[in-house]
Amino acid sequence: MRSRETVKFTSPSSLRILTKGGAGNKPFLPILLMHGILCGNNTLKALRDMIKERVPPGTIVYSIPSEGMVSSVLTPVSAQLEDFRKQINIVKKNFGITDHHLICHSQGGLICRSYLQTTPDHNVKVFISLSGVQNGEYGVPVGFQFEGFLKQMFPFLFNTALEDVYKIFYTAKDVDYARTLNYRENMLRIDKMVLTGSPQDDIIVPYQSALFEFYQVNSTGGLDMIPMEQQRIYQNDVFGLKTLNEENRLVRIVVPNVYHVDWLYNPSLVDKCMIPYLY
Repeated sequence: MRSRETVKFTSPSSLRILTKGGAGNKPFLPILLMHGILCGNNTLKALRDMIKERVPPGTIVYSIPSEGMVSSVLTPVSAQLEDFRKQINIVKKNFGITDHHLICHSQGGLICRSYLQTTPDHNVKVFISLSGVQNGEYGVPVGFQFEGFLKQMFPFLFNTALEDVYKIFYTAKDVDYARTLNYRENMLRIDKMVLTGSPQDDIIVPYQSALFEFYQVNSTGGLDMIPMEQQRIYQNDVFGLKTLNEENRLVRIVVPNVYHVDWLYNPSLVDKCMIPYLY
């Protein structure tokens, strides 16, 4: 069974740099990008450009024009998912796309994963979640841009005692419900899922949520980190996570010293955590 992988960057010369000439002549499958919370389509320009520099000529790299900026906070995630589904269908029709990859950042990782498990006819082959809030968020991140607004609107996020831990679960808790909607079968249409995270992430709390781990309150009122393999969603294979792992189709990467937005601007992360999994 595959465990988490830690990627260390020693020096620029040690990185495998893929350029247009070195990645092969045949275009990759189209690569569609999805932004995170409090971001818009334009925030992915740098990432899009870095990917285009590293894939064969003719490869489509496109940022999905879905919910952005304030609407990514105030619009229910379910509504954002439906908007994303609509935009995906439009892009696929406009470009004549069938099979494709998804690279999604932050809350975009959650939306993309939700899309995969709720869409029976999707054609996604590789799903890369860049520090995605996959298994919940503990309170509100320190330094969050709208912290003052959130304190006023949602005071319970900031006033919860440790023994009554407040957390937001984005995963289906009802296994029968998930089975009825074929979450597992839908998800297993993909070839590979790649999850990334960093201990220094300043938005995803805890950062292990990006890897499907999360806190659990222990007998003394403290918090223990529960590994992915001990999570109920994994053990019950609610949306295929266990199957993906057992079939070596799940990759979990931990990269030290990476802030939340670094995934969008650091070429080393593109070289190490994205390009090697695309085709």
